[in-house]
Amino acid sequence: METWTTSSFSQAQETDAAKTQAINKSYMDTSIRPQDDFFRYVNGSWLATTEIPADQGRWGSFLELRELSIAGVKQVMEAAKANISEYPEGSDQYKAIAFYTIGMDSLLAEKRGHKELLPWFDQIDKLKSKLYGGLGLPDRDYYVDESNEKFKEIKAKYEAHISKVFQMLGSSEKEANKLATDVLLLETKLAVASKTRIEMRDSEGRYNKYSMEELQKATPSLDWSNLTKAFGAHSDEIIISSPDFMLALEGVFSELKPKTWQNYLKWHLARMASPYLNHDLVQANFDFYGKELQGTEEMRARWKRVLSSAEGAAGEAI
Repeated sequence: METWTTSSFSQAQETDAAKTQAINKSYMDTSIRPQDDFFRYVNGSWLATTEIPADQGRWGSFLELRELSIAGVKQVMEAAKANISEYPEGSDQYKAIAFYTIGMDSLLAEKRGHKELLPWFDQIDKLKSKLYGGLGLPDRDYYVDESNEKFKEIKAKYEAHISKVFQMLGSSEKEANKLATDVLLLETKLAVASKTRIEMRDSEGRYNKYSMEELQKATPSLDWSNLTKAFGAHSDEIIISSPDFMLALEGVFSELKPKTWQNYLKWHLARMASPYLNHDLVQANFDFYGKELQGTEEMRARWKRVLSSAEGAAGEAI
């Protein structure tokens, strides 16, 4: 057994320090006085010479570390895939390998296309109650700020993107345009009632306690008893972050036809599933959400996208 003394530990620290550069001076721009702009003094040369990778919308040391990390995880998964027989079928590790293997099978994705969505679309057509699936754009202002020309442009492109996806799913151009109009109409009504980002920072304003009886009376279209039970919650009270939104949502439930809500739900199902389906849908999703909204030039390699999904679904097993 090796024994460490204070002096030997100090020597080890000195040796490690000699090997590892704590501050990379080549990243600095010493032509700038630190008291004038400390950020550029420390990072100026790095900012001037570093290019953002084509498959990234932003770049920095933590993202660089992330890329190095997933490259190592890829090696682990490829080795596990080659030796899958060593893992008991049904074990968490086996499931993680199977998830990765299926995700990497691009031919299977092309063969299946969007077929997996069809049973869910049938279920949506049978719904008699309304459900809320969120907004497809990052912020309410994209819908309501008519003074911002960029937001208006993106909203128009978003509507065109919805139509394009529905056409890929089998709708005619006319039908797809109507579906896109329905979705944008509904989402705009929801956005108008949503809190701004500044309002969402108000912790006291987001703390609104309601009894289940009060909430059910205010929003009779929602079955709060079943909703809370479905989430495993058992309480006579619930905190609502935006009461005005809930009241507005109740009004939209009553105002719009069930078919409009069904189209809205189909869109959000398709939107969330598109990154995992056949290439055309994956590409269309990237063209809008990656290129248009984030400014990313190229789609990430398939293995990177699959690993990100696998880590989200079976992180500890990996």
